[in-house]
Amino acid sequence: MNPHREGLSSAGKAGVVVVLIVVVLGAAYAGPSMLAGSGTRLTSSQSTGSSSGSASGPTAPDPAAALLPLFGYYSQMQVLQSALGAPQGGISPGVNQVTFSYLVLGKATLNSTQYTRVQFSQSGQAHNVIAWFSPSGRIDRVDVLPGTNYTRSGAGNPGNLPVMQVYVNAFSAITSLATNSTLLSMLSKTTENMTSIGQSQLDVTTYQLAVPTQPYKSLTAKYGLVPGTNAKLLVYFDVKMTDGSETTIQILSLTK
Repeated sequence: MNPHREGLSSAGKAGVVVVLIVVVLGAAYAGPSMLAGSGTRLTSSQSTGSSSGSASGPTAPDPAAALLPLFGYYSQMQVLQSALGAPQGGISPGVNQVTFSYLVLGKATLNSTQYTRVQFSQSGQAHNVIAWFSPSGRIDRVDVLPGTNYTRSGAGNPGNLPVMQVYVNAFSAITSLATNSTLLSMLSKTTENMTSIGQSQLDVTTYQLAVPTQPYKSLTAKYGLVPGTNAKLLVYFDVKMTDGSETTIQILSLTK
């Protein structure tokens, strides 16, 4: 089993979705920085130890840390991402769809640090991935099932293992796009109602692009309020571009 090869396959399937989101939102969405290499290494290890040496100089905020509140709100989540590219020569390419899921496994102690263990999976991939999140949200260990462990060396972003990066990208968009003031300023509220998403009910508010402007043909975003909190999740996002391309993000299920 070659997790790097598997990871690259995963990234390839999700890449078109991520690229379209970057094009659509441009500077309004901080997510694209997740794709830039941070120089952090994840090294193969068969031991249960975790290496976390200190990096010289300041480091950028770890995008994986944004997932910790998400795990506290919901123990399970399934997200569908789909993308349709712009027609080429009058022929429209097929829709690329990828489903991502996570399951919070609970707490585990490693080297005197208590970690939150979360299992991630992706449609079309035979392996699952278990990530160990430190209390600060840093991923210090990744287990690519059935038996390869990777431990962190240095600090920064999730590292150069694509199989982990695609999951961080997929789920961080749920919170990042919900708190993006630049994106929200482009939209106008249309409706608000209680909506069932899997086993959960959320107060969902729908927004649409106030004034269609190049290169956006239309944009719809639905935000759900997490019960008992002020936190918002992006539960649905659809943008159509004037070149004929389209990107969609949708939460399919939520479990407390």
